[in-house]
Amino acid sequence: MGCVGDGTGQDSPGGALACGFCGVIREGGHKPRRILVVDDDRDCLDEMVETLKRLGHMTCSFASPNEAIDCLGAATFDVLISDVHMQDMGGPQLALWVSVNRPGMRIVLMSSAAIDGSVLHDEWKLLPKPAPLPRIRCAIECPRPDTAPSGEAS
Repeated sequence: MGCVGDGTGQDSPGGALACGFCGVIREGGHKPRRILVVDDDRDCLDEMVETLKRLGHMTCSFASPNEAIDCLGAATFDVLISDVHMQDMGGPQLALWVSVNRPGMRIVLMSSAAIDGSVLHDEWKLLPKPAPLPRIRCAIECPRPDTAPSGEAS
């Protein structure tokens, strides 16, 4: 698929913004993230990449979890966004690999079907597919509970 986005997007220069989903106040614009997107449904993959690009993030996208793992050997990312149900390897298995081999990467899983919550780790985010823009933005940009200043949550 490839990498897109120039990372120049800003919410509003210098202005304080409240997250449309969790309500956390973020000062100024957001920091562009490098996001690895994995989904074996190419239409969903393309839609997510375009959404992230509009938000000002840089993306690399793959339809195969194994290709994404290969990419992780050569590049670094801030966030993984992956479909849960894929042919070669499920999203939770990919997320587990990332958790072990790339600690600190934020993990966001998406699914249009119900999933067994026991396969998820507490620090992973789970979004419906398709997800509304405020939830996508929050999953990527809002502080995680383990890094949020006192009184904030993601």
